[in-house]
Amino acid sequence: MTVRILPVCTGNICRSPMAMQLLRLQLDPQQFSLASAGVAAVEGAPMDPVSRLIAERLGVPDAGEHVARQLTRHMVAEADLVLALTLEHRRQIVELRPAAAKYTYTLREFARIVDEVPDAEFAAVVAEAKQPVHAALKAVAAHRGMLPPAAPSTLDVVDPYGRSARVHERAAAEVAPAVNSIARFFARSVSAFTPES
Repeated sequence: MTVRILPVCTGNICRSPMAMQLLRLQLDPQQFSLASAGVAAVEGAPMDPVSRLIAERLGVPDAGEHVARQLTRHMVAEADLVLALTLEHRRQIVELRPAAAKYTYTLREFARIVDEVPDAEFAAVVAEAKQPVHAALKAVAAHRGMLPPAAPSTLDVVDPYGRSARVHERAAAEVAPAVNSIARFFARSVSAFTPES
């Protein structure tokens, strides 16, 4: 079963498309479906040119094809994992669909959980699972709130829209490591955690 991942920011032209594109580079398209949206999207707009250049430099081959989309309740309902780029985005997503509180994190929050919780603590949950990635997501949800509190600023990605290239670079520097952690986690979920035949 395909796992549907939805990064969400404000305009859907800087942070969320970069997160989507970088995840897409690392995840198996037969097992993961990636989309992105904005809570106040610049609908129909291409990716911000500075963010696009950074994404291309990071290896994204099709950043110029992005078209911004407005977030809808249906998109949230269809997702298995929603990755908000800030805590405020998360609040708005959950306001749109309260049931999404169970599977909506900030990008950096989700990365923090999968980085800090040892693999062994997930293993028991997914070892016998027919759908190990979905089981791993449930394991992450079970650990939410169990880690020491984090400063809110460490859970957000800075908004680079309309700001200098340096701020765009900072946003990318916050997105990319989180994406790498998440991609590694999913890779483990479909390999090391899968029962041997």
